[in-house]
Amino acid sequence: MKKRTRALTAAALCGAAFVALNATSATTLALWSDETRTTTQTLTAARADLLIDGSTAAWQLPASALNALTPAAPQAVALSVEGVSEGNPGLLYSLDAPTQIGATGLTSVVRATITPVPSATGCTPGTDYYNGRLYDGPLAGASVSHYPLVSTGSDVTTGSMVLCLLLSLPAGYGDYVNVATATMDSASGPVTASTQWYGTAAPSIADRTASLAFGFSSQTFRPSPAE
Repeated sequence: MKKRTRALTAAALCGAAFVALNATSATTLALWSDETRTTTQTLTAARADLLIDGSTAAWQLPASALNALTPAAPQAVALSVEGVSEGNPGLLYSLDAPTQIGATGLTSVVRATITPVPSATGCTPGTDYYNGRLYDGPLAGASVSHYPLVSTGSDVTTGSMVLCLLLSLPAGYGDYVNVATATMDSASGPVTASTQWYGTAAPSIADRTASLAFGFSSQTFRPSPAE
């Protein structure tokens, strides 16, 4: 009788273990077979294009801008930026600092500002765009980083803007003074006389004909998920 009781107890324990194992397996299988259904969505192939002044090539600073630049005559150049983004993403663009070929005697001292303007006609020399500047500093570093052009949300979205690049030289650029001094002996001692004259040195032809090319790039983005 005692032996049988042990056997029944062992069988009962084995049965409990089997039930527990099956319960665990059932739970695991349920997790593997979970699924979520959503309404049918149309997937659109994404396409993003960016044009600077109507071209995908690097943007060249017009040669006339440097040629006409003096401290008293700042120069302004307008450039259009157009973008299209399909498939719902937004579009950011960047304008890279220029790559220069040629002499740097003039460009190394030119100051540049980049500002969005309503139209090309609003890009004029001497206009103060302080509140909206995207860049203000040496021409050699002039750039715009990750500026939004196209917003997210629609199947086909386009965006455009006009940038005004202002170029200026510091007051007194090119000014110089020459001083000539003569000394002679006299009965009362050395006598010194001097004279001086002023002038303005113009940049060389090589400085004025330097070539500057601004590269640019774009990238798509989507809104950050709500937290």
